[in-house]
Amino acid sequence: MPVLRLMQTPGDIIHITALYLRIMYGGLPIVMAYNLFASILRSLGDSRTPLFAMIVACCVNILLDLLFVPVFHWGVAGAAIASLIAQCASAIFCLLRIRKLEDIKLRKEHYKPDWKLSWQLLRLGATLAFQFMIIAVGGLVVQFVV
Repeated sequence: MPVLRLMQTPGDIIHITALYLRIMYGGLPIVMAYNLFASILRSLGDSRTPLFAMIVACCVNILLDLLFVPVFHWGVAGAAIASLIAQCASAIFCLLRIRKLEDIKLRKEHYKPDWKLSWQLLRLGATLAFQFMIIAVGGLVVQFVV
């Protein structure tokens, strides 16, 4: 991976670093699902459920790390898989809470895209996305220098 070389990742661990990143990138939809569900709950005033979901995820992650790495000998791949399973558990935890809310009952007409609204949201979010990109690149530069 060019980014790992750019960050001068040691040659003896670059293959396991790339493996970890591939697994984590493959699980991005799971991470995005948790962030979406947690954001919905927080926007409705429920900040406790996402907190409890992350507590559950941390406990699941620790237990699975202890199972996958020393018992199954899966190494870095086991740690990445454990993280994704834990994140999935937190997403499901939040989703189950959302499904119980009376304020949010999705109907068939809610699935039709509103392109005008989508374009407006994209324009509003573009500056924030650019800001996050600059912060992320800055973080990479700092890590490279350190």
